[in-house]
Amino acid sequence: MDLPYLINYNQIMRVFRLLLTSILTIAIAIPVASAQTGGASYVAFGDSIAANPTWAEQFDKSNGQPCQYGKDSYPEKLAGNFPSFYNSSCSGTKITVLDGEQKPLSETFDYSINQAQDHGALGPNTRVVTITIGANDPWPQAMGYGYKASSMSIDPKDYANRIRSRIDRIKSLAPNARILLVGYPEFVDDDNRLCLVNHDGGSSALQLPVEDPTLKKYFRSLNQAIAGAASQLGAEYVDIATAFRAHNTCAAGADRWVTTLVDNPGVNLLPMHVSSAGVQAQAQVIRTHLGL
Repeated sequence: MDLPYLINYNQIMRVFRLLLTSILTIAIAIPVASAQTGGASYVAFGDSIAANPTWAEQFDKSNGQPCQYGKDSYPEKLAGNFPSFYNSSCSGTKITVLDGEQKPLSETFDYSINQAQDHGALGPNTRVVTITIGANDPWPQAMGYGYKASSMSIDPKDYANRIRSRIDRIKSLAPNARILLVGYPEFVDDDNRLCLVNHDGGSSALQLPVEDPTLKKYFRSLNQAIAGAASQLGAEYVDIATAFRAHNTCAAGADRWVTTLVDNPGVNLLPMHVSSAGVQAQAQVIRTHLGL
């Protein structure tokens, strides 16, 4: 069945790709800590899918840090399951910056690890470390979130090699911790529909769906790479995507766990990020994985 297009599809997607690149790389986040001697029990790292700031939190520079984090995020929800917690998530971050690559608008993963170490958050008392990262890195076959892709295949070895020294450093600082590589949610389901506009208004409800298999393939390839890398790194992969199936940008009302470019009035979450319901889902998947 043909999808209803309100304006030219190519024009929509050209604008969307530009906005997506800006949104996913602009988001900025870092820590408030409750670490104790010997390290915090739970330490969180990651980009904006972990940090999940609102618009207000995103641009709040009152603490003088290059990164901010959101109060409604999966690390904050999980914090209640642990006696101490340190949030070192940093939205917009990359694993690292290789020669010729563009620097992140916030900081790299190394910065986040430095912050955790400087605040005494990583130590023998650390039991769980979560990491969601990689979407902002330019992978050779999946550049520009897949929109400049050649084969749309992210090699688990490439992911493992890029992050390995950071994982090894965390292990050395927190030798008793379980390290969880937490995957990404899905924004586009098997039907390839991405809804750029959502307004849940009863008789005035409005959606603007377009066909976008690229974003689906990108996040599926990235999740497969993270899963494959986890076993190489002595870490554990946590599958978030499966829980988000049927809760993508085109799901109705409360069933929609992710945001889109234009959302309901009053929604102050960043576009193409995670809603409050989605944050709860992320946290519950991780709790189940940990047996909490």
